[in-house]
Amino acid sequence: MSANSLTRPYKPKYKPKHQKFKSSYIQQDISNITHYDVEENKDYEPPKQPYPKPAYPYRKLEGTDIRLLRIVPGTGAIECLLHQIPLEERTPLGEWAPSYFNALSYVWGDMTDKMTILLEGEPFQVTRNLFRALYEIREMPDDLGFPDDYFWIDAICINQEDVEERSQQIQRMTDIYRIGFTVVWLGPIHRIPTKSSPKKSLRNARSPKSQISYDEAIGILFEKARSMWMEWEPVDDNDNLIINETFGRAYRAVMIVMDDILRRPWFERIWTIQEACLYKKPIVYVGHHSVFLDDLIEFFSYFAKKNRILSITPGSMRIAAIQGINQLYINARRDQVDNPRRLRTVEVFSQILMAVDVKKSTDPRDQVYGLLGILKDIIGEELPDELLPNYHLSCAETYWAYAAFLFQSAGDLKLLDCSCNELQGVPSWVTDFRYVCRGPSAFVPSVYVSPDKRILHLQGCILGTFRSVLNGLNQNTIAPRREKIPVELTNCIKAFEEHILEPSASMRGITIKEALNNMIENVSRYIHLESAELFYEVYSTLRDSRRSRRSRTAKKKWTKKISMIEVSFVVHFIRPCLLLHDGTILHAQRTDIEVRTGDLICLFKGSDRPSILRASGENFTFLGQCRVGGGPLEEKILDDDFWASAHIEEIKLI
Repeated sequence: MSANSLTRPYKPKYKPKHQKFKSSYIQQDISNITHYDVEENKDYEPPKQPYPKPAYPYRKLEGTDIRLLRIVPGTGAIECLLHQIPLEERTPLGEWAPSYFNALSYVWGDMTDKMTILLEGEPFQVTRNLFRALYEIREMPDDLGFPDDYFWIDAICINQEDVEERSQQIQRMTDIYRIGFTVVWLGPIHRIPTKSSPKKSLRNARSPKSQISYDEAIGILFEKARSMWMEWEPVDDNDNLIINETFGRAYRAVMIVMDDILRRPWFERIWTIQEACLYKKPIVYVGHHSVFLDDLIEFFSYFAKKNRILSITPGSMRIAAIQGINQLYINARRDQVDNPRRLRTVEVFSQILMAVDVKKSTDPRDQVYGLLGILKDIIGEELPDELLPNYHLSCAETYWAYAAFLFQSAGDLKLLDCSCNELQGVPSWVTDFRYVCRGPSAFVPSVYVSPDKRILHLQGCILGTFRSVLNGLNQNTIAPRREKIPVELTNCIKAFEEHILEPSASMRGITIKEALNNMIENVSRYIHLESAELFYEVYSTLRDSRRSRRSRTAKKKWTKKISMIEVSFVVHFIRPCLLLHDGTILHAQRTDIEVRTGDLICLFKGSDRPSILRASGENFTFLGQCRVGGGPLEEKILDDDFWASAHIEEIKLI
């Protein structure tokens, strides 16, 4: 029984009489499907009731109209019908209109890789990924109620060439995804080559240990996620994880498939966050396999405890974002202090922005526009004009307007915490919403923006300059591999120890090993370390490497865990490392800055992270925030006595 049948016990009226073409993407190249020569579907009989007027070529959307899509059964070209229907009249209109529709959540994919479908008999270009989704839906009518189902698909149902319509329909997506049944399309079963047979597909490749195919593993994974707590439990009577025992010989294959699923592009796109949260029971499809999203998330929460490596996947970060936003929904229904409906709209929006980490979009303006539907749904009221989408503004203008409004209205200093800032022609404090870091908001009432929106006024304490700095290196230059350790990485670690680590340990009266503890704690969040000795061993190997090529013995000892520890060092060294005069080690958050002599370290009142500033007359340019990697400053930030005696001054960022 499919996951969909649990929410909607519906049987399609039509079942094709022809032999359904079973070949999947793994067995057939979809580019070979004829685009224009449509085979006549003699078995298909359209409903006797009259259809509404075709909605393609596009007509202006009036009132609450939306466009909905139907997929014509067949084995030739993908053929679709498009109708224009008032959203509030989703209940039956005569006998031809269903009382529901499926809202497809998917990733557009490569915009230059297009394929052709027929839309109301006319050629229509869609991305290859959407083409695959339409093809797969047509192949599984029993699951999705096809061909009587309607689908809402943004790339087709919104006229993407009409800027005004796009802006208006984005504001309607809250209603569309709350009313429709959200169907998440993660993609087909991939072709993933194996060492033994590079040409084998993911479906047919088998692990030599488990002898479980990848296709079978996805089926087992989804079935176990659906039946957890009903047919099996992930823990025993003593709360010990028993995942391994539950899966037996399939465990390794399920682990590989889970990792593959969590790295799919859907988990990185901005719009899919909104689509996953507005409807509370999204159904996830990988090929023809399906499972409820919340079942998959709950399964992941236990599976990742046994496999911490999954915690660094885009899927893990997206799951954390969905859980954070769902908590805002829960709080909105409670009568408590942190109820979002007791907060101002901008404060709730800041919390939504801070709950999200990985989020890519074709249009960078959608980094903020793609979350407005969630905001509107949580607060339960219309948004202020300042937050409404406006595609007539450039990306930089959009980010500037949103940052100024959020700082002025909410004073959330967390907006300063970005991993990179690529904006040009705007003040240094303007948030690049593509790279804002996840974390709790920090609302400070003393923050305000100048009337011309060019100066951000804050209060803080200037700590002075730094003792030494090691600027970040290019990740590709220092990334180690099984075959070699780049000499650039070895030199970087030696410089880090000489100019940062050793002086810090000396000033603090501790050993170098103890000074490394902060880095060990970060690594242990994702990698299970039986003891710190393995971390020190890897550190020493990288530091003392005399030649870039690893020996044969070293290659044999090189494991996935060692690889992950090595990568953790690379992550630290692609950003500047600073040593303060009191022995505190700082790791800058941004990868795109170069710290210079004379740059200053500042603590803004209300922020738990130091910032790097560059003096510009009486004002300052903002270079980014830092994470404290150990030292006296770590305790001072949280010490009320420190703030009581600190020299607080007004700081103006330009």
